[in-house]
Amino acid sequence: MKQVFSNKFIDFKQLTIFALSIIMYLIGGGIAHYFGANIQQVEFWLGLIWVLCIHISGFLLITYFSTSKVINQVDLVSDWVDKNKRIFLQVAFFTLTICGLVVVLLIIQKSLSTSLGIILILTVTGFAGLILSPFNLAKKGYQEIFFAIYQGSIIPATGFFILSQVYHKLLLFISFPMTCMALATFLALNFSTFARDQKIGRRTFLRSLTWQKAIPIHNVLILGVYVFFLTGYLLKFPSGFIWPALLTFPLACLQIYWLYKISKGGKPTWPFFNALITSVYLLTAYFIAFTFWIS
Repeated sequence: MKQVFSNKFIDFKQLTIFALSIIMYLIGGGIAHYFGANIQQVEFWLGLIWVLCIHISGFLLITYFSTSKVINQVDLVSDWVDKNKRIFLQVAFFTLTICGLVVVLLIIQKSLSTSLGIILILTVTGFAGLILSPFNLAKKGYQEIFFAIYQGSIIPATGFFILSQVYHKLLLFISFPMTCMALATFLALNFSTFARDQKIGRRTFLRSLTWQKAIPIHNVLILGVYVFFLTGYLLKFPSGFIWPALLTFPLACLQIYWLYKISKGGKPTWPFFNALITSVYLLTAYFIAFTFWIS
């Protein structure tokens, strides 16, 4: 059971999403840094703690409320979760308490601007809608959409507004394509678990769309990201912030080709495909964050 827990519960996908949340936060902070925001070390790290803790608590509560007896009969991980629900709730409430303390400290430091307050409220509201009745968006297969918006837009906005109170359109220019890339990534990662999700009755965005519709949507999202970045030249954004995001385009083309190959009956080789998917997203986010912080 310990091996099942380590290999499936805390899996490659969850660790990657966790790492990407950190990088997306750094992107938001990097944009504020580029525009000359005064880097307040305490506030900046408090914001990162908020992002990580809300992410952990959200993941734990989603797993807790998604567990069912039907799934437990065919899924050892869910059976382990069902037997340790008290631990899940305790850890989730502990991390939520830390989130509350972060907000209090930001208020004391007078760093909780109106914009940042709205962002934090949207985050909590989104996770509540994902977890609690009558919405239960996670059970209805909208978990990937929420996390794409949260990771691609909300997290960078958190990093940006914790350092700056003045909005800049560059934040939207970066957030929108990264949200599309996040959605394409989460959608593609579900292909490797599609059979298992069907077996245990777990609703995902891929199952809601079906393979036939998901593949072209995935391709349009990926290609649209790079087309959108190219429009930055027309919008007179500095080229130094555009070309690093385009460096992963060859890998993105390989991702589209590999998915096409799988759809035509080719051998999946899921570990390679999942590594390729996350590499495109991870490297794009890293190049953008690195560019802003060294500028």
